[in-house]
Amino acid sequence: MNPQTNVSSQTITPQAPPPPTPQTASTSKNKGVALILACLLGFFKWLYTYKYRSDQIKFAIALVTSIVFFVILKSSVMNYLIDAFLWLWAIFDTLQRPPAYYTQYPHYLPGSAAEPANAASSTNTVSDDGTYQTMMPTKNMAALKSYYYGCIGIIPVLGLPFTILAIINGRKGLEQYRTNPTPGAKGHAKVGLWLSYIEIGVLILFVIIFLLALKTSPNQ
Repeated sequence: MNPQTNVSSQTITPQAPPPPTPQTASTSKNKGVALILACLLGFFKWLYTYKYRSDQIKFAIALVTSIVFFVILKSSVMNYLIDAFLWLWAIFDTLQRPPAYYTQYPHYLPGSAAEPANAASSTNTVSDDGTYQTMMPTKNMAALKSYYYGCIGIIPVLGLPFTILAIINGRKGLEQYRTNPTPGAKGHAKVGLWLSYIEIGVLILFVIIFLLALKTSPNQ
């Protein structure tokens, strides 16, 4: 009897494995924090999610633009307008991002919040492609071109042709998205269009200020 009781007592006491901890728990971000950083620091908020390739590109474009025009324009009104544009760009970019973009940092997968957890392992290839398309929607080149043309359009006056191209490609990209919705295309097209509209507004404001300055200047 004693050996049997010893064997039974040994087999009844297995230790349960500890519950798995999510890998992204320690690296997840918060959209509210990102928005506060955008309001306070402007384009420096992209350092908050710098592991994303798209945010690295945006930060580099904004930083180079700010430095170049500060050196060229110094403390002129146009330089302040460019800084305001970069600030608005950072805020708008934060607002149009889904919360999962931050909570799943740095492995955001479009639509993963609605998918069951056990399906993730069988769709790794699709998810990886969706992640890449969200950052760089090469399946909708019109939307991607609109985004980058809108960024280049920051250059005053000289950037006007790129602003026009951004509007044309942005509308074309949205039309393609309606017939073939691909990840990232809609967001890039909208950002390109909004950047273009802001650039045109800044240009019109600059022209008005310039004309008023000419009108109030003393006659020679």
